[in-house]
Amino acid sequence: MRQLFILFVLISLCAGKTRAQSISSDIPERSNPDSITYFLHPVDSLDGNVAFVLNEHLTINSDSRIETLIRIHQDENIRQGGITGYRVQLFQGNKENAYQMKARFIARYEDIPVYIRFYSPDFKVRIGDFRTRSEAIKWKYTIEKDFPDAFLFIVEDRINYPGQ
Repeated sequence: MRQLFILFVLISLCAGKTRAQSISSDIPERSNPDSITYFLHPVDSLDGNVAFVLNEHLTINSDSRIETLIRIHQDENIRQGGITGYRVQLFQGNKENAYQMKARFIARYEDIPVYIRFYSPDFKVRIGDFRTRSEAIKWKYTIEKDFPDAFLFIVEDRINYPGQ
């Protein structure tokens, strides 16, 4: 049974490889505005399998409503004032000490944005606009060297769009 399955897979791969190689390499005009054309060609890998690499034509037809959903998602993020991301919390305490910590941080890292927010009963100093948690963790370890007395931790927050 296993040999029959392997034979079927090999025949399918050979037929697929022949079909992919017979496709014209000219780029066709996009007749359907909802389709995207990718270029793939099969390549034999070291383990005997066939992998597909960009080169031949593959057309993916999508529903035009997907673009509408993407626009709605973008508008909602703009309305909410940013996107979900991460920041490193540097300080939590009274207002005077929060502004002192902000000034110390800006003196050392002037390119990283610093935010002070009041969450009753404390002021919190948070830094960065990180899209991923791993990016925030990297900066946390970088900052720990210069601020060993700070109690640093990662918080999920609404961040500004990258490049703003």
